[in-house]
Amino acid sequence: MEVNLSVIQAMSAQNIARALRMVDSGEVKVDPKLQSYCELLRQMIKDVETDKATTPDQKEIELKKTLPFMNLEISLLANIGKSLPTILTDPSEAIKLLYTPDALPSFFKDSMTMKYYYKATA
Repeated sequence: MEVNLSVIQAMSAQNIARALRMVDSGEVKVDPKLQSYCELLRQMIKDVETDKATTPDQKEIELKKTLPFMNLEISLLANIGKSLPTILTDPSEAIKLLYTPDALPSFFKDSMTMKYYYKATA
């Protein structure tokens, strides 16, 4: 499981770094209320080891192969990562990702996270 956590961290860090490069270049105009969030993101990825030869998409595929029971959560994390530049411009974009017509029913029915929650609260 340790290896998978490092892959998740690396995938997330690469997506965050890409979004922050877009912010720094001026390609993405950050919502002023999220400036401090950008600084927090910079701190979060500062010490994360990333394999630059492997893209976030390749890491997503690797994770889905090794953790097939977490496909829904991995897809959600990857989609949010890919959309981070847009989310930093307009935070409501994150809500749109989370509340697509089939996302919530699928999450509550199929996600490993919710299965653990249901067992814990039964």
